[in-house]
Amino acid sequence: MNQPLREIVAVTLRMYLRNRMALAYSYVFPVMFLLAFVVLYKDEQPLLIQHMGELFTVTILGGACFGLPTSMVSERERGVWRRYRLSPVSPARVIAGTLIARYLMILVAGALQLAACMIIGGWTPEHPFQLWIAFSLVTFALLGLGLVIATMADTVPAVQALGQCIFLPMLILGGVAVKLSAFADTPWVLHLSAFFPGRYAVEVMQQCAKGTGLAPAWFSALAVILTGLGAGVAGAKLFRWDAHQRFAANRNRVWLLAALGAWALIGVGAEVRREIAPPASARPKLRPTIVPGKTADTTPAPVAPAPATNLVPAPTPAIPVTTTSVPTQNPAPVTFEVKPNPVVTAPAPAPEPAVVQTESLSQPASSQPAAVTPPPASAPVVAPLAVAAVPAPAAPTPWRAYNKIDFARLPFASVPPDNGNETPIAPADEAPDLSQQADLNAVAANLKTWAPGKVADPVQRVRNLMYVASATDQAQAFLERHLPYLIMDTLRAQFQDEELEQILCWIANHPAEGDHSAVFRLDELGLLFSVDDWDVPEIRLRNQWYSIKFVWWLLGW
Repeated sequence: MNQPLREIVAVTLRMYLRNRMALAYSYVFPVMFLLAFVVLYKDEQPLLIQHMGELFTVTILGGACFGLPTSMVSERERGVWRRYRLSPVSPARVIAGTLIARYLMILVAGALQLAACMIIGGWTPEHPFQLWIAFSLVTFALLGLGLVIATMADTVPAVQALGQCIFLPMLILGGVAVKLSAFADTPWVLHLSAFFPGRYAVEVMQQCAKGTGLAPAWFSALAVILTGLGAGVAGAKLFRWDAHQRFAANRNRVWLLAALGAWALIGVGAEVRREIAPPASARPKLRPTIVPGKTADTTPAPVAPAPATNLVPAPTPAIPVTTTSVPTQNPAPVTFEVKPNPVVTAPAPAPEPAVVQTESLSQPASSQPAAVTPPPASAPVVAPLAVAAVPAPAAPTPWRAYNKIDFARLPFASVPPDNGNETPIAPADEAPDLSQQADLNAVAANLKTWAPGKVADPVQRVRNLMYVASATDQAQAFLERHLPYLIMDTLRAQFQDEELEQILCWIANHPAEGDHSAVFRLDELGLLFSVDDWDVPEIRLRNQWYSIKFVWWLLGW
């Protein structure tokens, strides 16, 4: 930076610090939003990390679309810019120095806001350097818009009016202060928001603060750059040095089309690439196929048939009788003893072993031993024959005894509501936003290879998968309202609805049973929580509540 440019930056900073209104827009305004977000999202952990893109965008909007044009128009009214024009410094250097000074002031405001959020929430951004790049790109784009406002406004009150015309739509419809997922049932708002640069500013900075960085958000970064280029060209062509020059008399007004054209180009590109949040009629694949009050329309996953429990040896051509040893006179009934070992031999006087209760998909064994009918008296006497090795059937599965009467007895009235703080579930017509959808896709991909979700015991497998939603709920993490849909889809892909209803009912009635080690393996799914000590009893309780809610879903009640 050469000497004249440094002097212009220094002078601009001194004059800026004397403008109380510009200072209020750049520093007081973002602090008010920060406090409001702390109150609104106080239950989220880590606090504020999911909203840094929104807070940074508000900070830049305040400094670029209000602070910059307010100071420029007030200086133009006092004749400062007319003196600049008469100086030996080129006009381009004067404008560049002004924008650099404003960028430095906005950067300081953003750094202070980031530091406050890190102290309050106890976290650090995942990509700090890329976050600075994204912040600079967004500042460049919105400073261009501020320059356009400064050239269009003849007075300071006009700056405020024009600034509100840009600021409020971005705040409400552009995804800055209101999540786009709130408009899932209003598709026209989502399509309209694709033409506002605010949503892309939020996305590109949020991906760097808590996400995968700039690379996946390349379209948003490109949209921000195009916004800055179009606004910068329009602002340079419309620039006025003297307060007596009125915008209505400016012959270069046609250059406003450069700024508006950039917005239109971005919106059309988003529509072509489908870079908008999905409307309510187009549910993402992770959503369930059933909601309360509706019947599911899915094909159950095939389940292997249960092994038979009656031991009947297969006939052998060389031996006419295929039973165990048979006495020659007054034969008494001969019985088999069902044991949980892989080979069943001829009956012995050993005591009957204890039945081991396991949670399995197989049918329960009969409670009475299987009797073998002796051959008729005319049958020839044969030598004792050992039964061929037959896999032993699994022990009874008590959860299979549950039926709809047991389902109706579940305490549905005591379960927290879906819109509460515990076990929340997003409405069926609320789609996740772009960042949430990306995280859901990552969790869904990791679930395919997650070992706790592949254990042989079906009840333990269901417990483990439901721990994903329950632990996320306890941590009050970003995805807690949408993960239940993903877990339901995963469960229904592995079990028939009837089996799943019975298993869920068993878990709802026995929440303290089973292993909970899966809770400490959630990092394998990409779910990173700032939880040092899990409250396992609380997670089991939430598993019970989710089980009852899932039964409600499956039965269409």
